[in-house]
Amino acid sequence: MNEIANDDGYDCPHPLLFIVGQDEEGQFTINAYLFHDSKEYEQLERIDNPDAATTLNVGDDI
Repeated sequence: MNEIANDDGYDCPHPLLFIVGQDEEGQFTINAYLFHDSKEYEQLERIDNPDAATTLNVGDDI
């Protein structure tokens, strides 16, 4: 993911990685990670209240 973030050919400085897993009972879990071209990444958290979400615009620094 860091290679994608740093590759100008992708033009994607903040790629997302979604990992989906399933337990023995058939329940799914999803984790999302946002990578940065600085080689940092962060795990995104679920927001149950859509009014509490922040909207980002294209070109915003994260």
